[in-house]
Amino acid sequence: MQTVIIQRIVPHYRMPLFARLYSEFGWVVATDRPRGLDGLHVLNEQPEWLHHFAFKRSANHQYRAVVPLNDIINSLAPDAVLAEFTPQMTSTWRLAADAALGRAGGRKLVFWSQGSNVERGFRKPQDLLLQSLRLGLMAPADAHVCYSAEGAAYLRRWLPSKAPVFVAGNTVDMSLYEGRGVDTSQATAGITNLLFVGRLTHDKRVPMLIEALALARRVAPGLRLTIIGDGPEMPAVVAAAAGQEHAVKIVGPLYNDAALAPYFQAASLFVYAGSIGLAANHALAYGVPVVIFDKPLGARHHPEHRYVVDGVTGYRIASATVKAMAECLIAQAAAPVPAKAALQVELERYVASNMTLDAMVKGFRELHDYLAK
Repeated sequence: MQTVIIQRIVPHYRMPLFARLYSEFGWVVATDRPRGLDGLHVLNEQPEWLHHFAFKRSANHQYRAVVPLNDIINSLAPDAVLAEFTPQMTSTWRLAADAALGRAGGRKLVFWSQGSNVERGFRKPQDLLLQSLRLGLMAPADAHVCYSAEGAAYLRRWLPSKAPVFVAGNTVDMSLYEGRGVDTSQATAGITNLLFVGRLTHDKRVPMLIEALALARRVAPGLRLTIIGDGPEMPAVVAAAAGQEHAVKIVGPLYNDAALAPYFQAASLFVYAGSIGLAANHALAYGVPVVIFDKPLGARHHPEHRYVVDGVTGYRIASATVKAMAECLIAQAAAPVPAKAALQVELERYVASNMTLDAMVKGFRELHDYLAK
């Protein structure tokens, strides 16, 4: 069965997964041409499984795209389409309409999503209205794939259809990180190195993290924070760090794993004051415990937050306040055994059991077997 995956972009961290799906199942990927609109490192490569098409993208809205679906279908002739689900892409509406109206010609449709809209949540009437719209668009699909059991449970409960829902937990290829297993975090006595790596957007709350650091340093002056990333919040981050140049280092964007490795090796803790996603995977792959708010202000966490298990792979802070974050950082700086060493055995065991590329491929293998029937 020829299956085509439709993706708005193919970032560098997703390449190993798609290469694996091609080698095992023959699945190919249709995506936009590489361009600099995403804040992600998109590789300008052309493996045999990757097919570029001319998407029309909005310069003001990075998620919005007009997808040349006819070109993709005519060129690749799929028996099944595994499509990134978002109302911001025209392919979602067209594929759902074709499936609902019997115009797919026997072609199967699978939507790949987070289940609910984690950015919007369920706080206001308009939130519920938009969640309902998403469910209506999802309903005609023959099957669904979610990043987490939580997202799958949401669809199984609320979808107005009985389509099967598969779980492919969002992970990264650990073999990409050759610097795993090296710990230089205790190289300087009395220093606790905190690390943030991610896109500098409002939902990440990096200025709030810097504020918590400043408060914590009144008690634990050995705390240091390194910030790696870029994005629209960079001016606010720079302003928040003003006057703390001795304690806050802003590196800018880094995408090369060889360049990133020394920072993870030197990190005592990986810290987020806002919404976290795949950044948690990246840190845990290097054995760095992750500190997050259990429920951040504003936006919700992405599904990968579930990999942060309190006392096993990091620490979850119940109260999303500057004071609570500062207290956690002070406690970690004063701990007789640094968290990286204290959690090492259980953290590595958890990663090996739950966060390999094999764990993600397992969900797609179940989908492949279902489609083959």
